[in-house]
Amino acid sequence: MVDMSAIAGMMSALKGATDIAAAMKGLHDATLVQSKVIELQAKILEAQASAFTANEERMTLLQKIEVLQSEVERLKGLKRHRRKMSKLRQTRTAGRTIRTESHVR
Repeated sequence: MVDMSAIAGMMSALKGATDIAAAMKGLHDATLVQSKVIELQAKILEAQASAFTANEERMTLLQKIEVLQSEVERLKGLKRHRRKMSKLRQTRTAGRTIRTESHVR
C-alpha cells in the first residue's frame, strides 16, 4: 500500500505554499517578497519530494503486483497440468481394470 505519509506530506507542503502565496499578496516590501518567494520555493520542493516518494512506492507496488500475477498464472497452469495428469491416470487405471475384468471372465 502506498505510504500515506508521503501523500500527506505533499498535501501539507502544498497547503503551506498556498498560505505563503496568500500572505505575499499584500506585501509591498521587496525584501519581504523575496523572503516569501524563498519560502514558497522550499514548500514547492517539499511537495515535489513527497510526490516523487509516493510515485516510487507506487512503481514498487506495481512491480510486486506484476510478479504476483505471474506467479498466480504459473500456479494455475500447474493446477491445470495436475488435473490433466490425474484424468490421464484415471483413464489408464480404468482401462486396466476393464481389461483385467474381461480377461478374468
